[in-house]
Amino acid sequence: MTDLGPSGRPFWKQAMSALITDLLIFLLLVGGGELFLRFFVPSARKFIYTKDLTGGHPLVLNSAGLRDDEIDQNFPENGIRIIILGNSVTFGTGIAVEDTFASQLESWLKHRGDGIKYDVINAGGQGNSMEMSLKFLDQHELEYHPDAVVVALTSGYVALQKMQTQVPQLQGSKKLIYTLTHIPFQLHLALYAHTYTYIAFDTLVRQLLFTIGLSRENLNKTEDYLFGYAMDVPSIRLSEVEASYGEISREFGLLKQRLDSQGIPLLIVAIPTQFELSDLRQDNHRNVPKDKIRIIPGKRFQEIAEEQGITFINLLPDLREKRQGMIAGKIAYDPLYISFDTIHLNPTGHRLVAEKLEQMLGANGIIPPLK
Repeated sequence: MTDLGPSGRPFWKQAMSALITDLLIFLLLVGGGELFLRFFVPSARKFIYTKDLTGGHPLVLNSAGLRDDEIDQNFPENGIRIIILGNSVTFGTGIAVEDTFASQLESWLKHRGDGIKYDVINAGGQGNSMEMSLKFLDQHELEYHPDAVVVALTSGYVALQKMQTQVPQLQGSKKLIYTLTHIPFQLHLALYAHTYTYIAFDTLVRQLLFTIGLSRENLNKTEDYLFGYAMDVPSIRLSEVEASYGEISREFGLLKQRLDSQGIPLLIVAIPTQFELSDLRQDNHRNVPKDKIRIIPGKRFQEIAEEQGITFINLLPDLREKRQGMIAGKIAYDPLYISFDTIHLNPTGHRLVAEKLEQMLGANGIIPPLK
């Protein structure tokens, strides 16, 4: 005999009806929230993790696939052209193209009034590794004839190096399990790419959990920026981190040798992660336990540069000096990084990189001194 509910219908039908009703209400609320954010809260477009990762700014790529103007194929021989290689920080995640340090540097150089034509090519890309940067040079170096090549390094390069050299070859049931366990992650990425509601909710909840101390950065991931710090946790093998740094050193050696043969100077600039700047909560809002760090990427990059004879500059001292000035009240506070991001610089941070690069280029005789 089927159990009947108060309405006289079977319980299972009542349960299904309630479930469907709740689901429809949920979808209406989410849909309404999505429409509200899209049409009445324009600032929602500023979340950097929308589809184009540009903080709501237009994403325009040139014919070479770069976030830059079209490359002048008739660039004068007496002009000065600089190629900047890098990952998402160079690309300008979360900011407008004119705020990237490549664009700011080019603008300053063009306003020097020294009669020289300047061109700074932004060859940074989302998730670019050293291998991808070298492939770009393979395709375009002879075509663009650079007067200098700059590589902007972040800790993320170390994880990318590991990912491209240690791609797991899964078979059978292991491959199926891997695929199934990554379905939620793929769904997460899809929602981030196509909705504002999910991004807003997810970001605000994460911020709240980090702020009240109920959550901290996941130290066990081997595919993100913390891998380069060789965090002292079971899942991070120091030998694997060292191997990635070793491969980066090898590739820089090859790049240096190749550019030297053509008389093209190579320069490296290291950009730190926000939690390195100070002990302020605002700088370590993801609660990264700094006592577990075994390698400082900036120092290791400097060792690689010195070993290979490459000109190097570390942005950490300059960013720390800026932060100390803010703490002392000498200058207005600026996070220098995209809100709640810790990796990607904001326009002010990019301006500091551009300033140091201009000094670096002048000190190495790549651009002439101003008279």
